[in-house]
Amino acid sequence: KRGHWVIHGRGTIGQPPAGATSAWAGMSGAAVFADGMLIGVLRFDAEPSDPRRMELWAEPARAFADDAGFVRWLRADGGRGAWAHSPVSPQQRIRLRGLTHGHDTSSVRLLTRRLRSGPIPAVSIDDDTGFGARLVGRGPLLADLHAALVAGDGAAARDTSAVAGPTHGTRIRPRIRVLTGIGGVGKTSLAAGYVARYGEDHGLVAWLSAASPTALRTDFARLLGDFDVAVPEDGDPVAAAHDLLAARSDSWLVIFDNAPGQAELAPAVPKAGTGAVLITSVNPTWTSRRLVQEVGPLDPDAAVQLLLELSGDDDVASARLLADQLGGLPLALEQAGAYVDAGGGSIAGYLELWGNSRRDLLARGVPLNHPDTVLTTWQLAVDGAVRQEPAALGLLRLLSCYAPNLIPLAVLSDVDDWTSDGGGDQGRLTSSFEAHQVASELAPLSVSPLRVQDALTALRRHSLLRRVGDLLSLHRLVQAIALDHLDPLSRSAWLAEAARRLQALTPPDPGDAAAWPRFAQLLPHAVALVEGRADPAFALVFCSYLGCRHDPAAMLALATQIAAASDNSVSPEQTRLRAQAYQIEARYRESGDTRPALAMVSQLLPRLANVLGPDHPDTLRARNSGAVWSERPGDALRLYAALLPDRERILGPNHPGTLMTRNNLASRTGESGDVAGA
Repeated sequence: KRGHWVIHGRGTIGQPPAGATSAWAGMSGAAVFADGMLIGVLRFDAEPSDPRRMELWAEPARAFADDAGFVRWLRADGGRGAWAHSPVSPQQRIRLRGLTHGHDTSSVRLLTRRLRSGPIPAVSIDDDTGFGARLVGRGPLLADLHAALVAGDGAAARDTSAVAGPTHGTRIRPRIRVLTGIGGVGKTSLAAGYVARYGEDHGLVAWLSAASPTALRTDFARLLGDFDVAVPEDGDPVAAAHDLLAARSDSWLVIFDNAPGQAELAPAVPKAGTGAVLITSVNPTWTSRRLVQEVGPLDPDAAVQLLLELSGDDDVASARLLADQLGGLPLALEQAGAYVDAGGGSIAGYLELWGNSRRDLLARGVPLNHPDTVLTTWQLAVDGAVRQEPAALGLLRLLSCYAPNLIPLAVLSDVDDWTSDGGGDQGRLTSSFEAHQVASELAPLSVSPLRVQDALTALRRHSLLRRVGDLLSLHRLVQAIALDHLDPLSRSAWLAEAARRLQALTPPDPGDAAAWPRFAQLLPHAVALVEGRADPAFALVFCSYLGCRHDPAAMLALATQIAAASDNSVSPEQTRLRAQAYQIEARYRESGDTRPALAMVSQLLPRLANVLGPDHPDTLRARNSGAVWSERPGDALRLYAALLPDRERILGPNHPGTLMTRNNLASRTGESGDVAGA
């Protein structure tokens, strides 16, 4: 019949009856939806040699759209009789039952495009693709793809030679776009959504798996078979398929899904024709950056919307918190939504589990249109990077200790050897064994800068890392997966090494305004290390920096975090007392009330002097604060006069702290009437 079409699928969508030879047995009569519309009913199942890739024929909806009896039956079964012309929301999807004898068949959602008259070429998919929800927030990106692949943007869109190699003569070259991004960000869903939304602008749509040469050859052979073109005697269908595409006068679209990289894919990319090529790949390294569209995580609002839709929950506040924890990654959001929906729970309940069961949750929840969970997807990516460069694993673990974004490349610079003492104060929190394990994993990176570059390249090839200039970024869930499987002592050893490297980059004087940009760059990573339970003592200098920058709110927040984490320190009492001194100073700066500040610092000073020593810079800083907050001029004058020689002796005559004390002493001296002394 005119209008029949073919669906290529992989995997089982329903449970076949016992003894069935086909994975599709029992699915006859199932409804086929595309973009929320009923477009056909499955009616025939072929039996090719590969049972995993069954060919199904579907009777198009238009073939029986005028059948009054069918329409009455459809409406009696709860359907709205709306198909092929008007959309049906996911909640209203029509479920057909009883079209075959005794079968109870649910709606089968398969990737295709809206049915048109005439034969429709095959579209190959990997699974049951309910891609609609995954396209939340992707409308502008889809529109940009359409403009590039159909309307075009000049030479950039047709720069086929950058991907497929040079062409000869003046043949028209297809337009090309490459979707790249981390695993689970939705590249394949975007390509599927593009077909659903804009497929009618291409006369032919072919979806080819590019994961391996074997998969490509199989799909190219199937494409030839759809047009009754025999596979050449040499057994290579690629050239014949290229000729078929080049000879077509209408538009076409070839999608290469999950390509490993440009070098591997180049021979398969058509070099001529009036069509377009869309490639998905985790590998961002393609010769022409003009052709590459990086697919990033969803923005916060879209991520919240996706979570609410998939979970069935309406708790916007909890959804926003969870979306932030999941970094806007569509696969993680979908997995969490599926977990909540399947268990009848809530997003708030999922959040409660997240803190202590993050790794287990990332392995649970069945994504609707992705073969693997987040945990499996990224573990495969890490394994691939390590096969390419074994030192990549140590580098990934180190970078995972910092904040996700804008990590300075300088943390990878070799620093003084630490294997003899386990990394100084940071290393003493872990056993010598774990410290040496960390050192051994990072040792290859110190052999040559080329090894560092090789490790970065391996991680970047699998989209586990982004690099812009001398700054590196990772997705927060990549970091979580890299660290969550470590035992507590090993994790502490990695945090200690990361803190040690950050400390080596930290300028010595927070009062030096020229060093403030560096402090600002390192501050988020210092906070991340404190939150990760590294020894927080190294971060106290950032409290001083924030005080110098007159940011009491941030100073108080960091000092409070350090005080709360002081038990993780080699010297917990020292760290706690120093943090408390900064807390007192920050609260005074916020309120301006000297009385409680003076009372608290007066109580703290003897303990600081006893624990840190009378000459410790933080003891001197607290003494200076006591003088500043003294309400009686005579007391302040006495305190400044006693402090100045100690600061000159310990810090030096030109240190900013010494100069500040000298200035304050002069001011109070003048206020007392001793102008000559001032």
